[in-house]
Amino acid sequence: MLVIVSHDRDFLDRVIDHTLAILPGGDAGSVRLYTGNYSSYEEQRSSELVQLAAFATRQEREIKRIESFVSRFKAKASKARQAQSRIKQLEKMEKVAPVYAADTFQFEFEEPERQPERIVSLEEVSIGYGERTVLANVSLTLTRNDRIAMIGANGAGKTTLVRLLAGELSPTTGRRTTGRDIVVGYFAQHQIETLRHDETPLGMMIRLFRSEREQNLRDFLGRFGFAGEAAQRPIGPLSGGEKSRLALAALVKRRPNLLLLDEPTNHLDLEMRRSLSMALQTYEGALIIVSHDRHLLATCADRILVVAGGALTEFDGDLEDYRLSRSREERSTRSDKPKASRKDERRADAEARNASRGASRSQLRPLEKEIAAIETRIAKLSKETQAASALLGDTAIYEEGQKDRLKNAVIEEARLKQALAAAEEDWLHASARLEAARVELQEEQAG
Repeated sequence: MLVIVSHDRDFLDRVIDHTLAILPGGDAGSVRLYTGNYSSYEEQRSSELVQLAAFATRQEREIKRIESFVSRFKAKASKARQAQSRIKQLEKMEKVAPVYAADTFQFEFEEPERQPERIVSLEEVSIGYGERTVLANVSLTLTRNDRIAMIGANGAGKTTLVRLLAGELSPTTGRRTTGRDIVVGYFAQHQIETLRHDETPLGMMIRLFRSEREQNLRDFLGRFGFAGEAAQRPIGPLSGGEKSRLALAALVKRRPNLLLLDEPTNHLDLEMRRSLSMALQTYEGALIIVSHDRHLLATCADRILVVAGGALTEFDGDLEDYRLSRSREERSTRSDKPKASRKDERRADAEARNASRGASRSQLRPLEKEIAAIETRIAKLSKETQAASALLGDTAIYEEGQKDRLKNAVIEEARLKQALAAAEEDWLHASARLEAARVELQEEQAG
C-alpha cells in the first residue's frame, strides 16, 4: 500500500487509484475515500456539491414553511399541539451543512491600467555572478500577448533570467530595454522571507496601498483566505502557504502588465493552485512562469522557452511534445554506440540476460540511495520543525523582554518549514524518476 501527499496533480493522476479527501468548509473534520485519481475525485466532488446545494435549498424552504406555521398558530389553542409538533420537528431536523464551492479562494487579475505593446527586450545579453557567466548571447522580446513557460534543469539559470527581466539584475554584456509604463509583478520564494513578521496582512496592505479604503483592502484579503480576524494576526507565525498567498495578494493588487512567476505554487495547496490557474487564464498582460507544476504550465502558457547549456532557445511544440522529444533524445544517446559484430552481439546479449537482475539493481540503486537520503533529511527536518513550533506554542516566549527571541524563533520555524517543503518536493520527484526507471528497465528486458 502506498500513501502519497502531493500538490502535483499530474503526478497524482498518473500514480494513484484512490483519493482520500479531508473535506473543507461545512464538511470540516470529515474524511472521505473516493475511487479514482485526483481528476476523478474533482468530478465526483463537484457533482456532490451540486446535489448538496439543491438539497440544502429544498430544506431551507421546508424550514421556512414550518417556522411560518409555528409563528402563525402557536398562540391559538386549537393549533397549539400542532405548533409544538412542528417545533420538535425543527429541533430533530439534521440540517445540511452550508455547501462550500470547490475553490476556497477565488480571485482574478484586474485589467492592467496600461498595456504597452512592447514590454521588455533583451539584445545579445550575457549575465552572471562575478566572473561566472550563467547565460550568454540571450535575445528575447516580450509583447503584451506573450504567455511563456520557462523550463530547464535546476541550476540552469531560469531564476537568473527572470531576475534580469524583472530588473533585479543587470546584464554583464548586451542591452535590456523596457517599454513605457511597465508595471512588473514579480513573485519569487525569496521575497516571501522579506515579509515583515511583526506586521499583519491588513497592516501590510494599508502600507503598500495607502490610497485604498480599509474596507476595500479587507474585502480583497478575504478572497485570499485572510477574512475577519485572520487579516489582523501577525505574519510571522503564518505557514509557508499562507505567506505565499499573502505575497500573491499584494502582487495581484498592483495590476501588473508584466507578470513573472518563479515557482509560485511551491507552498500552495491544490485548491489554491487551481484558483491561481483559473486567474492566470484570464490575465491580460505578458506572462512568464517558471514552475515544476506541469498542469499550471500546460493550462496557462502557449510558448516554451528552454534554458540549457548557458543558452536560451524556443521549443516548437507543447509540454507533451517536449517530454516526448527529450525521451527520444535520451534513447538516441544510449543507442549511439559503435555496432559490434554479430558474434559480439550474441555474446553481449547472453551476458546481459545473465546479469539483467544485477544490472537492474545497479541502475536503480543510486536513485534508491537518493530517496533514502531524502527521507532521512525529511525525518530530521520534521523533528526540528516540531521543536520550533513547540517553542512558539510556549506562552513564555511572548512575554515582555523576549522580543528578539520570538523574532528568531519565528524566522527559524519559517526556514525549517520551507526546507521541509523543499525536501518533500525532492522526494516526490526522485520517487517519480525511480518509478520511471523501473518501468523503462521492464520494457527493455521485455524487448
